[in-house]
Order: sequence, then C-alpha cells, then structure tokens
Amino acid sequence: MNNYINIAKFNFVNLFIVTVSISILLITLLNSSYAGTIKKIKEPIYERYYFFGQALAYKYFKNKNFKKALYYNEKDYLLAKKFKNHRLELISLVDIVADYNFTKNENLKNELYWNKELIKNLNTNKLKSEFKFYYFNVASIYFMLHRYRNAAQYYKKSLPLYKNANNFYYVGAIYTNLGEDYMKLKDFYNASRYSMKSIKIELRQNKYSLYAAVDYLNLSSIYQENNNKYFSIYYLEKAYKIYKKNKLYTAMKTIKSELNKLKNQS
Repeated sequence: MNNYINIAKFNFVNLFIVTVSISILLITLLNSSYAGTIKKIKEPIYERYYFFGQALAYKYFKNKNFKKALYYNEKDYLLAKKFKNHRLELISLVDIVADYNFTKNENLKNELYWNKELIKNLNTNKLKSEFKFYYFNVASIYFMLHRYRNAAQYYKKSLPLYKNANNFYYVGAIYTNLGEDYMKLKDFYNASRYSMKSIKIELRQNKYSLYAAVDYLNLSSIYQENNNKYFSIYYLEKAYKIYKKNKLYTAMKTIKSELNKLKNQS
C-alpha cells in the first residue's frame, strides 16, 4: 500500500515539475515574442497575446511597477488597434490612464494624450456617461501644465455630467478649481463667482471642508488685489478656522503670518 502511495506521490511531483517547466518555457517564449514587434503577430492568435500582455501588465501594476505596466498596456493597445478590436482598445486605454494616475505626473504631456485618446474612444463607442471623470482628469493635467484656459474648458465640460449624476462632491471641487483657474488668469470676477458657488455647495456637505478653505483663500487674494483689506482679512480668518479644525499646522502658520502682515499695514 505504501509503495502505491509513494509511486503516486512520485508521479504527482514529476507531473507538477513538468507542468511548471512547460509553463515557464511558454511564458518565456511568449514574453520574448511579445516584447518584439507587433507586426509579426497574426490575426487568429492576436487575442492570446493581448490577454497575455494584460496578465503581465496586471502583475507589474500589482507590484507597483507602473512604468512596466504601462509598457505592456501600450503594446496591447497597439495590438487591439491593428486588428480593429474597439472593445479591447477601450480596455487598454482605461488601463493606460489608470497607470498614468500612479506615475506621479512624470510625463504630463503623454498623460494628456492618453486621456484624450480615451475620451475619443468613449465617444466612438457612445459611452458619454463615462466622460465626466476623464474630462476632470484632462482639466487637472492642463492646470498642472499652466494652460488655465484649457483647464477651465474641460472643467466646464465635466460639470453638467457630475450634476446629472448628483455627485456634488465633484461639483464643489470643479467650482473650486474653476475659481483657481480664473485667479491664475487674473479674471477676478469669474474667480469670485465660482469660489462663492463652491463655498455654498461645500459647506452644505461639510462645514469644515478643505475645498471651502481654498475658496476663502482665493476670495482673500481677490480682495487684496482690489485693496480691500477688511474682506481680505475676513476670508483669511475663515480659511484659518477650517485649517485649524483639520489640524493642518503648516497651513495655519502661513495664514497666521499673512494675517499679521495685513493687520500691521497702515
């Protein structure tokens, strides 16, 4: 009886070793082939390569190697595009944009390109309800690139979509960001208008909202530009209270210094 058990164990171990060896060989061959040119891949088997690329991208993404994940997702996208598989193109674009969200804005121009490609693809596939997040993404990238008019344009595109989805957290954030865009453009009328809209929404949800604090700082700056010391101090003090409640001591210190400067002005 023990002999049968030992033979069974031996056969199972051998089978396991052979299976693992074949798997490793297959992965090595696929990987080296996949890392090569996409032109060599034929239509009947391209989906196998695509999903293998997906598996590799997921593995690297999980291990926080986002650049390597990007490499395989971008290859997958080109493969799907070559064989005009719009469904797989869309999957890859969503993955690429997600990878860029984790690369700490290392290449903003590339990130902008892929977000816009995804918007184009969503439009082709009539998935307009999904635009809101990617419009917001594009707007934020434009802001970081100091292209404030473009940023405002895309924030405004995302605004009605978030309103329709009753997502007032984002509606408030968009108004805050629009206020900041117009501040950068020295359009104080619109900066004030959007900051006030944001405060109204933010305080309804959370009276110590940090977005409201940013709006108060914008309003304070606007009044400073217009030499209205009273309202500049008034809004700075409101921002200070919110930062104090949130225990953001560095911000508190900066605002306190600014308040002292304003109060000591003749």
